[in-house]
Amino acid sequence: MKEFKILALDGGGLKGLFTAKLLADLETHLGVKIADHFDLITGTSTGAIIAIALGLRVPTSEILRFYREKGPQIFDAPSMGVLKAKYSADPLKKALTEVFGERTLGESRTALVIPAFNIQRREVKLFKTRHSSRLLKDCKMRAVDVAMASAAAPTYLPSFVDDSMIQYVDGGVWANNPAMVGVVEAMSVLGAERSSISVLSIGTTKEVVRMDAVKQDGGIAAWALKASDVFIGADSSGTHAMVELLLRDHPDEDASRYVRINPEVAAGEFKLDRVSDQLIALGAREAEHASRNLRRRFFESKAPAFEPIPFPQSETLAA
Repeated sequence: MKEFKILALDGGGLKGLFTAKLLADLETHLGVKIADHFDLITGTSTGAIIAIALGLRVPTSEILRFYREKGPQIFDAPSMGVLKAKYSADPLKKALTEVFGERTLGESRTALVIPAFNIQRREVKLFKTRHSSRLLKDCKMRAVDVAMASAAAPTYLPSFVDDSMIQYVDGGVWANNPAMVGVVEAMSVLGAERSSISVLSIGTTKEVVRMDAVKQDGGIAAWALKASDVFIGADSSGTHAMVELLLRDHPDEDASRYVRINPEVAAGEFKLDRVSDQLIALGAREAEHASRNLRRRFFESKAPAFEPIPFPQSETLAA
């Protein structure tokens, strides 16, 4: 049975620096190109930026440099963040355009699934490459716009409005850990057998969040500063548990074809709007520790070349 390998990348703002360093060092340690070894890559928010970059074959060293050099510019000159988003979206759009240019999602050389959320209709949105004949429009979108839609973190960045006036916010509001998104896409759209699927899931660190202030009867004031962390953490934890169970060959055994790298850190140690040298060091450490196991699981063979479904001659790209 042909194996099907998925790379899933969490959201987390500039904590994506951890992901970028981890992937760059894995390439160095293993002598591989990460994107060549996965059949599908899915990423949310900052994970979407990295996923799209990998699909377009942006070198991991350049992705790492993007976070280190552009990060302080993207999250600069904050507003009060009460009645409007804390930061302007312009620096992020400018930085992404420098990397992606005018390339489209359809130019990805790996199948991609990028979560966002349609805030007007309260519906989930998955931006996809043309890996199914039913997918007609997303592949025409600029890679920059897809990344902006998935990374529009509420309170930090304004929502993203596309050419059809659809308003999107960060996919992290429902799929900050997109591992299950990848598994469902593999099984339902790409026809992969459950027993053939392996997932490498990379987080952006897991905070030990103290909830002392939120008592049994806590109200708005008690929950205000904790709700986002709790909800995103709960979503990620639930995804982790479901994917781990789904990819076990035997329900009563511990072995799973799901590998999750998401080191636990102290609350407040890293911020999603701040670059940290310690985060880079953590990514380097995790890459060194994980490289041997990951080679055996994911990097001994390359994935087949991705071939987007061609449009019928009678069908124009404007469809």
